[in-house]
Parts: sequence; structure tokens; C-alpha cells
Amino acid sequence: MKKLVRKDSKKRARVFSREKKLFVLKNIGKNYSFSTEVKDKTRSSMSVNFEGNSLGQTTNRCVMTGRKKRLNRMFSFSRICFLKLVRMGHLFGFRKSSW
Repeated sequence: MKKLVRKDSKKRARVFSREKKLFVLKNIGKNYSFSTEVKDKTRSSMSVNFEGNSLGQTTNRCVMTGRKKRLNRMFSFSRICFLKLVRMGHLFGFRKSSW
């Protein structure tokens, strides 16, 4: 499972760096101060280099177990690990709710 967590974090970092490059290339393509040759080169490089690279392909995983279902948004732990940590007292400020 740890291998999958590392793989997803590497994929997320790769997508983030590519999105920054894409943002710069888009702004160069829209800028009127550059020549048309430069704009055309940036547009062609955008279409070739950035196909199929989206953040939607990455999955969020639990830091401890690698589960991808039922993650807590604030802590990036799965539901099971979150409950274990709260019961052991490692996460402070939580109480069992009573109705």
C-alpha cells in the first residue's frame, strides 16, 4: 500500500508542475506583445505535451493504510484509522458524540 501512496503523490506533483507550465504557456499565447511565431510555437507545444494530464486521474489515499475509500478531508486518514487515532488519544479535541 505504501507503494501506491508514493506513486499517487509523485503523480500529483507531476500534474502540479505541468499545470504551472501550462499556465505560463497559455499566458504567452494570449499576450499581444509576442510575435505570431512565438505564439504558434507555444500553442503547438501545449497540444503535444499536456494531453491526458489531469488531476482527476489521481486518487487520494490514507496516509497510514493506503485505503482510498472514506477519507477524512481534514486529516487525510481513512475512517478506520481516524477512529483508532481518536480512541488512542493521538488526535486531541474529539469526543464521542451522544444524542
